[in-house]
Amino acid sequence: MENEYPFKKLPEAWEGIFAPDNGVINVPLLVRTLARLAKDYGAHTQQYTEVKRLVPVKENGEDTWRVETRVNGDEAVLFRARKIIIAAGAYTNHVVQPSFNFKLKLNIWEMVASYFSVNAGPSGTLFPSMWFQFANDKHGRSRLFYGFPTVEWGPPNVCRIAVDAATRQITDPNLRCGSVVNPEDIHDTQQFIKEHLVGVDHMTPAYTLSCLQTNTFDNMFVLDYIPEQYLQGGARDSVAVFTAGWAMKFVPLIGRALKDMVLNGHSEYALDEFKIDRLDPKSKGKYGKPQAGIIDEADADFANSWEHL
Repeated sequence: MENEYPFKKLPEAWEGIFAPDNGVINVPLLVRTLARLAKDYGAHTQQYTEVKRLVPVKENGEDTWRVETRVNGDEAVLFRARKIIIAAGAYTNHVVQPSFNFKLKLNIWEMVASYFSVNAGPSGTLFPSMWFQFANDKHGRSRLFYGFPTVEWGPPNVCRIAVDAATRQITDPNLRCGSVVNPEDIHDTQQFIKEHLVGVDHMTPAYTLSCLQTNTFDNMFVLDYIPEQYLQGGARDSVAVFTAGWAMKFVPLIGRALKDMVLNGHSEYALDEFKIDRLDPKSKGKYGKPQAGIIDEADADFANSWEHL
């Protein structure tokens, strides 16, 4: 590994597994491309529009949903829909809780990543591909590190390197610390670079960012319908939800699954492992029975305290 990648001082017993189809996703290009394709098929996008609540209504004998929104945080705008897909990531409970009087048990990581300068030029530092280190925690700190090579759509002569964990974990994105990033996570990465990477400046990151990673108790997706008992009289299987997990690489497949769910009533990819009502076998309730792993029934008074239009 040290002959082909700029690593140093790795334990002699370590082994590397090379994935020939390893790749890096150009996320901005992916999002723009999907938006363009959706518009080509007749979809309309609504920017700066926050969904506040979904309300079931009957119109001319047909079950529909009234979508109550705020545009630019101020203007109240209503939409109508027969089917709904909630794919709001870390913000899923901001739609689910005021609409259905329950919330999802989500653990949201404030993940920190930094870009570090690398030696430039023909003999400079080159990472042939994305890489990931699997190692046990040390002194209570994660030793899971990853790195991306310099990419043509990004800034030159820097590599993204970070710890694949988060010291700061929250339950609501409104609790996110927007002005600073966790210094411990950056320090762990700097120490790893100093000890094990060649030609990478560990002293000061070129720049640093944070993002929200949404997780469940079993590190799986939530890909299912809102259960009928929470729909407040709305039509069964009319609201699908997706959140949590490490899903960017599966975006086309998840999109197909959600489309099939709302248009055809089922999807072969909506597996039992992704059910919204699955149990957590490690969480014991009354009489020692497993408790709900995802659904957390919210207090109705709290749910009704949300601002309605």
